Amino acid sequence: MDVPAVRRVALFEVWTPLYPNTLVDISAQIERKIDALSRYTSALEVVDYTHTTRGLAAYRAGHGLHGRGYAEAFTVLDRDPFLELMRRLG
Repeated sequence: MDVPAVRRVALFEVWTPLYPNTLVDISAQIERKIDALSRYTSALEVVDYTHTTRGLAAYRAGHGLHGRGYAEAFTVLDRDPFLELMRRLG
């Protein structure tokens, strides 16, 4: 995979926690995100994604928002370190 125009890549945690280097305050958007997730009714029969998403966002707020509100964590990599990581992961 080689996309010359890409300068940086932001990796987002879903089920695998990251070692983040960037946090984004999503406090103003959390209810909209939960509402959107709540529409995936068949997926919610298996896992309560609304609960786990809110919990992870609250946990991440403890790392950069002093435990207030909600945050999402990203690992932002420059292009070359990202490509090296992808090569290593095969």
